[in-house]
Amino acid sequence: MTPPHRVSRLATPRAADAGQNRQAERLASLQLAAVLGLLWLGLFGGQQLIFGLLAVVVVVVVCRHVVPLQPIRISWIGLCSFTAHFVVQSLAGALDVAYRALHPRGKLEVGRWQYRVRLPAGQARFLFIACIGLIPGAVGQRLRDNELTIHSIAGDPQQGLAALEQQVAALYGFTLGSGAA
Repeated sequence: MTPPHRVSRLATPRAADAGQNRQAERLASLQLAAVLGLLWLGLFGGQQLIFGLLAVVVVVVVCRHVVPLQPIRISWIGLCSFTAHFVVQSLAGALDVAYRALHPRGKLEVGRWQYRVRLPAGQARFLFIACIGLIPGAVGQRLRDNELTIHSIAGDPQQGLAALEQQVAALYGFTLGSGAA
């Protein structure tokens, strides 16, 4: 007599992937909550913690339903470099635009330029586009495929865009090639 056929309780590859996806989403949710909580503490100095906790929970829940969250994986060396770049470029950009706006001979070089983004779609590309305002007088207008249209009052921003993209790539541990991502 042969024993009855037993069904294995081992996870199938699909079930294992789903478990990893849930675990990654939980980690991403915790990371987002930690960042938002620290931001709340920094802005409000530890006051009104109940409102801060409620706001963090609401934002994390909404974010989980709007976009799939992914854990943030960054290079600590890249973070230090990006932070320094961010501070220096923030000050340089503010001074440059103030000079152009207030000085009687402030020269405006208004124009639109195209920049081919090499970062992959996702968090790194989003951060890059969000930080374009660090480049003096520049603002991103439109991203179509990998082509980004930039409006600038300070001339061609290509060099600043390339430096910023390299900083973001280093932050996320990417190596940029010459082609599009």
